[in-house]
Amino acid sequence: MDAEDTLELIKNTYRTNWDGILVPKTDPEILWLKGRTALKEGPFLWDCVSRISCKTLILRGEQSTVLDREQADKMAVTIPDENGIVDEVPGAGHGLHNENLQDTVSIIRRFLEM
Repeated sequence: MDAEDTLELIKNTYRTNWDGILVPKTDPEILWLKGRTALKEGPFLWDCVSRISCKTLILRGEQSTVLDREQADKMAVTIPDENGIVDEVPGAGHGLHNENLQDTVSIIRRFLEM
């Protein structure tokens, strides 16, 4: 990875907070959910998925070990009115934009044009 790739990775993964410090762009609650409490939150989160009322792209990396295809497909059919759409970024794990930015953007653009 060269300097340009590293800079692109940082720009896509971090943002500057109110104090000028780089922090992850992800929702801070995700860190909390990844702990032991995630197990008890499972039913609540699936209930939330069942209440989604708009077209929803479930985007996973083809090689992801975090979100497997079976789980993504379950999410899609749990979203009412066939609004769940699963797509995969080729050659990527869980860090889609870091591992295959071009295809990630292409898939998102296609979804937004629907």
